[in-house]
Amino acid sequence: MGCFCATTTALRDTLERLSAENAAGAQPGQSAVSGEQAAAVSSAAAHLAARGLPTDPWQPAPAWLETVVPTPRLDPNAVATLCGLASMRAEAQSQLGVDLLAAGANVPVARIVATMNARLAATTNAGAPAIANIPDPSAWQQLADQNDAADRVLRQAASTASAADYTHPAGQPMAIWKPFLRQIRAMAPLVAAASQLDVSLADAQAVPARLAAAVRALRAVEVPPLEDPLAVSRLLGLLSALDRLQQSLGPEPLRDGLGAVQQAVGRKVTDAAQALADTGPPPDVPYCPTALAPPEVVAAACSDGGRQLADIAWRVPPTSTLPAIQTLSLAAALVGAITATTASSPIRSSPCAGCDARQVLAAASAGAPAAV
Repeated sequence: MGCFCATTTALRDTLERLSAENAAGAQPGQSAVSGEQAAAVSSAAAHLAARGLPTDPWQPAPAWLETVVPTPRLDPNAVATLCGLASMRAEAQSQLGVDLLAAGANVPVARIVATMNARLAATTNAGAPAIANIPDPSAWQQLADQNDAADRVLRQAASTASAADYTHPAGQPMAIWKPFLRQIRAMAPLVAAASQLDVSLADAQAVPARLAAAVRALRAVEVPPLEDPLAVSRLLGLLSALDRLQQSLGPEPLRDGLGAVQQAVGRKVTDAAQALADTGPPPDVPYCPTALAPPEVVAAACSDGGRQLADIAWRVPPTSTLPAIQTLSLAAALVGAITATTASSPIRSSPCAGCDARQVLAAASAGAPAAV
């Protein structure tokens, strides 16, 4: 991949439109519903989220109760670092189009981050750099949160599962499954990291060497720092809220302006409040581990390769010593949010005609911090 150059005009237009609405006195956090309705829906959604709902009931195999799940020897901080590196690779591959395990991957990712810094600084919004003049995302996030809460309540109201489906998986009380689930919860992040790093657990004896090679390569990745990570986080929060609203409501309300979004969210919250009145409070059931312990994760954790994974006892540096993890995670998330809200990726497959990417990267490299 080449540079962060495309769609900056669309991004500028989006920011200027939102700034104009804020300047006109619009209040994004206000939906057309009563505070009592919004509070009831928010409370019900939080109750459901704490129980992993809505989701299909967990359907474990009864034999899992007799299964010995290995216990990882790595401490939680080391597991966090491995997962951070694995996620960094997956995010760069998905959003930036760069495989960080490929030879020469440092150059394209560094160029993308360097040109991202330059383009965001140059994209003007009301006469100032866009990155320094981003509309406050908190109100839009509140509106998106209200909409998400209503969606969660409505999805649960449409569920046909009974409370017994969640309290007695495989005919056993959920309490019987707790020791097994604690073991799977410890192994699941390592299984996910191995998958993201293309380390096959089927070849058990090769697992430690292949994982070590991937970790060494990812620790060597160097990129220029984001010039203003707090501002990037702020922009990401704003665009992510817009994307969540668009994914749920469709593009029409956002195209029609803030008032249309508030009305649409208001209708959704009213419908969710009515669903609560019709069906009663959400079910008071234990946490449902459908996403945590699907058959493929259990099989991987309990395989010979999973035991090799659990037996690794390396000394792994904390994520705080690997700044590329945060930089690329933020950069990739921002690219994804821009792509979703402008319907076009800002990443070009190769440096565009007349692009100053080479000069921008050279200047960034000259001021880059020493390698970790």
